[in-house]
Amino acid sequence: MDVKKMEGDVARWINHLLPKEERDPMNTCIKLTEEVSELMHAIHTGDGNIGEECADVLILLLDVAYLNNINLQQEFLTKMAKNYGRQWKRKNGALKHENDD
Repeated sequence: MDVKKMEGDVARWINHLLPKEERDPMNTCIKLTEEVSELMHAIHTGDGNIGEECADVLILLLDVAYLNNINLQQEFLTKMAKNYGRQWKRKNGALKHENDD
């Protein structure tokens, strides 16, 4: 499934419940923070459906992109091209690029 179709599916679903002009991107980001917390809890404790929590986060990310007229697919490709050119190291079980310190 491509990103634009996913974004369109999210927009059609949520616009039916709460039209774009009634949504505030900041409130969507607050909800996104709550969902990331639930995802972290599911990963840390094994208590919950990690895939479902990932989907909740993705849905909100797609809506933030829609509300801000962002071409998320292009942003992803641009960021990945930048990431490929960076030097990476491991730190505390995660990857960080060299100039993050």
